[in-house]
Amino acid sequence: HTKYGCPQRDVVKVKITQLSEEWISEGRETLLMRIEAELEACGKLASPPDIAEDLKTATAVYMEAGHANQAVEAFTEKPFHVELHVSNKAARNKAYSVFVGNIATMVTHEELLEFFSRVGVVDNFNLIRDRVTQEHKGFGFCDFFDAATAEAAVRELDGQELQGKRLRVSPSEKEAGEATTGSIQVWGYPKEWSAWKPGEIMAELAIDLEIVGELTAAPTMGESGRRVIAKYADHQMAKRTVEALSGPRSNYQIALYFPPSKKKAWAPDGGGSGDKDCTLFVGNLSFETTEDDLREAFSYKESLVSTRLVR
Repeated sequence: HTKYGCPQRDVVKVKITQLSEEWISEGRETLLMRIEAELEACGKLASPPDIAEDLKTATAVYMEAGHANQAVEAFTEKPFHVELHVSNKAARNKAYSVFVGNIATMVTHEELLEFFSRVGVVDNFNLIRDRVTQEHKGFGFCDFFDAATAEAAVRELDGQELQGKRLRVSPSEKEAGEATTGSIQVWGYPKEWSAWKPGEIMAELAIDLEIVGELTAAPTMGESGRRVIAKYADHQMAKRTVEALSGPRSNYQIALYFPPSKKKAWAPDGGGSGDKDCTLFVGNLSFETTEDDLREAFSYKESLVSTRLVR
């Protein structure tokens, strides 16, 4: 045995980004030692950090979830940024995880871990944060080591108060009868992205799109090159991804995507159901949004009559 312990089933992986150019210029071995020394200030690693070929990112595995959470809170800017890796055990075992909403702004990881430990041993708490401000978005996922403890958390802690707000605790696993897959669409990119190749846009979106859970396949680009479609294992995961990435600070527009229905669509000439026109108000659009963007975003039901952008 080395100084690293044998990996246990509760290890938690973290991702390291935003490494300084100065550190990168010193080469792989020195970079490895620097990252390792900083990370181990928060707790014991299961193995040495794994550095990417371009030296710009790395991953590391902590022996305990609490130490990984400490690293996430400690390293937000310098000397690098740390976030929980989305491919950890909790993301794969949804029966062991609960969704937690309505979290007060000032609540910390430690307080959440202590609160949910009332029902059993907590593996990890993934508090979803804004990538720009690093402030949490008011919701996250608490992961346990078995389904029984997760069920107890829903039964006993839903509606309980933490720092003046009543938490909403519900199963992370999809309910019976719910759609087996879920998809999202992303459009309305910043102007500077217009000159990018599809592969470059995909790379920029890759980390964001897996902030809540893994994609079932690589995202696909629409024929126009203006919209990306991504699919998840269930509808709830897609829905929570939209919630996590929406907002005024987002670089793009994001919404749930529903594939075109095979049923005959309503027709404005009196065909179909014969119902009157239905008009939707769409708000929170970026200044760069065009009518073409709106038509592309809302054409998935094959029944769009027209769009009108108020200026």
